[in-house]
Amino acid sequence: MKPYILTGMVAGALILAASIVTTTPSESTAQSFDNFRPGQTMISLNATEQMELKQDLLMASLRIEQDDKDAKNVQDKINILMKQAVDIAKSESEIKTSTGQYNVYSFDPNPQPNQMTPKEIKERTIWRGQQTIDLQSKNKEKTLAVVGQIQALGFATNSMNYVLTPEQMEDYKDALMTKALEKIHARAAKAAKALGKRKFDIVEVNIDGGPVMPQPMMYAKAMAMDSAGAQEMAAPVAEAGNQTISMTVNARVMMRD
Repeated sequence: MKPYILTGMVAGALILAASIVTTTPSESTAQSFDNFRPGQTMISLNATEQMELKQDLLMASLRIEQDDKDAKNVQDKINILMKQAVDIAKSESEIKTSTGQYNVYSFDPNPQPNQMTPKEIKERTIWRGQQTIDLQSKNKEKTLAVVGQIQALGFATNSMNYVLTPEQMEDYKDALMTKALEKIHARAAKAAKALGKRKFDIVEVNIDGGPVMPQPMMYAKAMAMDSAGAQEMAAPVAEAGNQTISMTVNARVMMRD
């Protein structure tokens, strides 16, 4: 008798499929089922559970950029402003602070195809430098206040978004795994009854999970300063969104009389 397939129904977030192989395989498949005994049937099941969680970690990255004819002046300005930004951020113990890439390079703001002397090239050359500062915290109010103060120094925002902390993700992944395993067990019991089998054993389980389908994470805005920097900036605004995490469990179930 040739192997045949039994497919389960999809129910809610649970995605199940079952494949059944009889214990009287043909000669071409006999070697694969040498360990089977009469009355045994192997079924493969899988279940995927999902849930949405509120993002709880606010992350922000800002950069300072400076231009000058002298590379030394560019770096001096960046160093002074970065020190001020780090001091502001580190004044709040709940905010983790780190500095990112720091680079300085030269460029010609008005490149021309004609030949120029080395002196003319030097006179036209502009030096530009930038460095980033990165912040992360669960305290929304303090983080946004610090970001606003750093923006007021002349820093531009690279990004600001909410994410799930690894701790929260791990806690809920355990709950998802439990639910998926319970559904696999219930499905296996139903399959055994339908097949006229009295017992079943779950002989192998594989678990996989992670975040999926990220949602829009935040909204941020701030008033721009005028060219003299005289106007005060409004603090940025950010709201946490939801993020979906999932857990998939695959199992092999042995049905027996």
